[in-house]
Amino acid sequence: MAAEAPQIGEDVFGVGRDVFAERSVKLTPQGVQADRVLYGIRSKDAPGLRGQVMTLARRLLLPRVALDEIELRFGEAFMVHAGQEGRDEAAVCKLYLEFATPPADLPGLRFIAWKAAQGRVVRSTYTRIPAQRPEAFAAVFGPLPPPVAQALDGLVRLAASRLDPANLVLLRLEEPGTPRASLDLNLYDAGLTLGMAQPLLAPALALFGQAGVPGFGTAARLGHLSAGIGRDGAPFLTIYADATLKRAVA
Repeated sequence: MAAEAPQIGEDVFGVGRDVFAERSVKLTPQGVQADRVLYGIRSKDAPGLRGQVMTLARRLLLPRVALDEIELRFGEAFMVHAGQEGRDEAAVCKLYLEFATPPADLPGLRFIAWKAAQGRVVRSTYTRIPAQRPEAFAAVFGPLPPPVAQALDGLVRLAASRLDPANLVLLRLEEPGTPRASLDLNLYDAGLTLGMAQPLLAPALALFGQAGVPGFGTAARLGHLSAGIGRDGAPFLTIYADATLKRAVA
């Protein structure tokens, strides 16, 4: 029988600490994955966090090269995130370092992530695509399935009407050794709800057989969207929403 995956809960960084909790739903041709959560904490708010993160990394059986990289980069990260997709032996456990200012030797870097499942670990980097005019993003979205590209293009234009386009954050994910290729568009600062975004999201949702965003109400605050080709070679769309600050309990 396969060993169960480590369980990552809101107390992953310690009971009584303030963490950001963010849920998401992933849409694929195979169906809906809704048991997904990510917890984040500011490094400056958590004395002793480095040791906790290293302990978690070892629980996830990250390789020595990953442990060394976490040690090397931890002091440059302003936030750490950990979370889980699923709860059975096939669950994916995730650990991220987030950088407000990219390391000097890694221009544009926003996140480094390690994702562990069933004894396999993949490393991902998320690098910011330089800000540009909203209409210019259409070319960046071009490789995505047309309904998804259309939805993201519409959301960029809507967001740009509500904030300075220079503050739009679009990231490119790179994951050597896997087929995954995707983009991540952060819309939190635009102050959009899922209800406001629904007409623009509709073509992309329909591609995956959905009329709305499963698991969220229309009043939920839209966070960010990740879209592209997954590790299995199939298209996907992940919608993150309603990040909240909460006091962690056991």
